[in-house]
Formats: sequence, structure tokens, C-alpha cells
Amino acid sequence: MRITTRMIANNLIARLAQTSEQIYRLQSQVASGKRVLRPSDDPTAAARARALRSDLAQIARFTENASYATNLLSDLDGSLDAIYDTVREACDIALQAGVPTLADNQPDALAAMVDELIERLVSLGNTQREGRYVFAGHSTLEEPFSLDASASPPVEYAGDSGLVRIEVSQGDTVVANVTGDELFNMDGAADPALDDLFTTLSLLRDEIRAGDTDAVSARLEDMDAHLSRLLELRAEVGGRINRLELCTDRLADMKVSLTEMRSEVEDADLVQTVVDLETQENIYQATAAAAARIGQLSLLDFLR
Repeated sequence: MRITTRMIANNLIARLAQTSEQIYRLQSQVASGKRVLRPSDDPTAAARARALRSDLAQIARFTENASYATNLLSDLDGSLDAIYDTVREACDIALQAGVPTLADNQPDALAAMVDELIERLVSLGNTQREGRYVFAGHSTLEEPFSLDASASPPVEYAGDSGLVRIEVSQGDTVVANVTGDELFNMDGAADPALDDLFTTLSLLRDEIRAGDTDAVSARLEDMDAHLSRLLELRAEVGGRINRLELCTDRLADMKVSLTEMRSEVEDADLVQTVVDLETQENIYQATAAAAARIGQLSLLDFLR
């Protein structure tokens, strides 16, 4: 086959275009740090990287959920602590009132203190977080507890028994609330044999005011039952927080592992890429020089 100058020139031009494309690709890899810039660069690696990014996005969502649930339960634990301390104060008042030798004005003063504790518990029961009532179940926009000292029972619960479940891993949820009916045993939700806490305290108040020391002493058994329930709830909430901490650690480990896998799939070896880039640039310069010499040839060069 006869090789013409035009054929040589066209071949050199094609080589220059091919080398330019390689240089552009390698420059893009160096600039981005990524080996796979488009699916066409490596379809298998691109599909794998896309799946890993999806997994990482899911891990990020679960981590955010776990953090949110931990904050909710930590706030909840603080409220339970305050409620427990308030009931303990009521028990201390009952112990004082159970002494038969009280002065004439002491029963009324102690009864008034119980009234203040009832109001404090109602306020704690209406605790809000981000504008939502934490003990209202699913009815978080409606104030769950309302006090009417003249009514029986003295406190009404307007919430429900809905549990707030937050997904913290694939198919795994954690309950991030305690409902008010369980917390205060409204309508016997937690213990049908026990009055709700507000009714118990109202009866204690009336017995103190009446000077019925025997009834006050007997009422302490109900108070102890409520304290035991509150301790169980606090232990349960603490267990959920511990579980979330373990879950968060596991998610962090998974994130590191998936990030490393994604890096192996799509990240460029920068040292090798720079070497390849320099090689292609040298090839381009050599090809361009050859093309320049072809362009300078004339008929006289072949007649010498």
C-alpha cells in the first residue's frame, strides 16, 4: 500500500486528538481526585459507587435519627428525674404529716405544699420540646394535662397512648417517648389496682388536712408504688439511651467502612495519574513535533 503524506498527516492528527482526550481525562481526574467521572469510564465501578453512596446516605439518615432520638430521650430522662424528685418531696411531706403531735396549723401548711406539688407535676406533665408536648403520645399539639382541683379526678389527660418510634437502622426502631397515661397511671393505664398519681396526691392532701395520720401512713404505700414505677420508667429510658449510643457507634463504624470501599472504587491513584498525565503530555509534544516536520516537507526534500 502506498503511504502518502496526507495519510501520515491524518494519522498524526488522529493521534493528537486521541492524546488530547487522554490528557483532558487525566487532568480531570487529578483535579477531582476521582477515577470514575462518568458511568462510561467504568460502568461496573460506577454502579458500585452509586450503590455505596446510597448506603452512605442511608447511614447518614439513621445517624441523624439516632441523634434526634437520643436528644428526645435525654430531655425525657431529665423530666422524669424532676417528676421523681417531686414525688419524693410528697413522700417526705407524708412522713411529716404522719406524726400525731403536729401543731394545729401544720396540717394546713403541709396540705398546701401538696397542692403546690400537684401543680408542679401538672406543669411537668405539660413539658414541651420544640413546641410539642412530650408526654401527649401522638397528640403532641394539644396540652395533655388540665387541673381542676374541685373535680374528681382532679386532673384530666387529653393525650393518647401513641408511641413515637424512630428508625435507627434497617428495620430497627426505638421508642423515643413515654406517654402521660403510663407515666401518671391515668385510668390505671400502668397499674389498674392503683389510683393515678394526681388522685393519690389529692387524697393525701385531704387526709393531711383532716389530721388522719393513720390514712396518711397508709397512703405512703401508694406513693412508694408510684416511685417504684417511676424508677422502672427511668431505667427503661436509660436502657434506650445506652442502646442508641451503641447504635451510633455501629453506624459510625459502618460509615468508615463504606467510605473506604467507595474510595477504593472511584478515587484516583493521584501519584499514578500524575505519571500517566506527564507521559501523555510527552507523547502529545512528540506527536506535535512530528506533525510540524511533516508540514515543512516539500518536493525538494525528496529530490536531494
